[in-house]
Amino acid sequence: MVQTINLVLPKQSSVYSDLYNVYYDLFLGLNKLNIKARILLTKVDERNTYPQYDNNVKIEEISLEALDELLKDGNVYVLPDDFSLLKKIKYENLTIKNYLIWAHYFYGHRFLFKKYRDLPYRNYGVDRKYTLIEYLPIKFAYWSSKFYVSALKGKPIVAQSLWTLLLLERVYNLPVLGLLRIPVEASLYPLENDKESSALIYLGSKEDTDLEALYHTLKVLKEVDKDIKFDSFGNEHLARIVSQHYKVNYLGKLNRRELNEEYGKHLLTISPIYNGNFEMVPIQSLLCGTPVITFIQPFMEVTGESQLIANIEYVQEIRNKIKLWKNDIKDLRITTRKKILEEMDNEVVAKKLVYDYLMSMF
Repeated sequence: MVQTINLVLPKQSSVYSDLYNVYYDLFLGLNKLNIKARILLTKVDERNTYPQYDNNVKIEEISLEALDELLKDGNVYVLPDDFSLLKKIKYENLTIKNYLIWAHYFYGHRFLFKKYRDLPYRNYGVDRKYTLIEYLPIKFAYWSSKFYVSALKGKPIVAQSLWTLLLLERVYNLPVLGLLRIPVEASLYPLENDKESSALIYLGSKEDTDLEALYHTLKVLKEVDKDIKFDSFGNEHLARIVSQHYKVNYLGKLNRRELNEEYGKHLLTISPIYNGNFEMVPIQSLLCGTPVITFIQPFMEVTGESQLIANIEYVQEIRNKIKLWKNDIKDLRITTRKKILEEMDNEVVAKKLVYDYLMSMF
């Protein structure tokens, strides 16, 4: 019988970490089911930020030693596949009982996918050359992925996307119990229909952000609407690079409430991120009723083909859909939001966690 669900959350390098939002929303979903849950925040490496949660969400900050003792108490634990957390568990012989690992990451993009390996070079206009300096980071990524596999081997795993599930099973030969989508608290994403003639640009890391695709998109947008304005958030360094080519107002790093306000105002969001993970920026934008230009990635497992999503690699599709988005698309906004919440509403995800996995395991 599941009594308390303990959500083990390693400290992140940024207060804006998606993982902080994920665990907050899952905690709220479990509360809706009247299931006792708590968030256990632990420091596993140099990362040392504290999530910006509402006061009604209690966080218990514990050491790894205390976590080791707690993992013996018979309660149920949900752990992310955070690399440093897995490393600590493996090398410090932490005793784990009644736990489930929730796979959010996939350590292997850098050496498995050529486009992913090439992005940093393309972004800085550097010719790619296979030298020892180039070889070592790829080799290190390979070694990291081998450790990742060894740390997960024999553990009960659920994956946040079908893409992650298939990679774990077919690339790394790790059995996965099934899917557990990233939860969202719907009330945090107000649906807005009145939009300004402006585009919101998400800039991630230099390894993930395809600036060439972004520049092509901004060029098309200016051709369709010469008066359109551009705002960006995220990586400040990349924002400075982009501003050398286009006039872009950098909004800084935004917390979730601030970001959702920006989604609500803008005509569209551009997310030129290519990394194979389940990107949340497109999902968050669509929940707020704002169409997205991005790569075709795992988030479309939830949305399916949609008139509110344009493939950043196809110029004509971008042109056609921008014209559509300038019309009244209220019904499209509502149906897309509904489709997302059918799978990702935090109460739906909490039910799946408890009744499909934890109750059958413990």
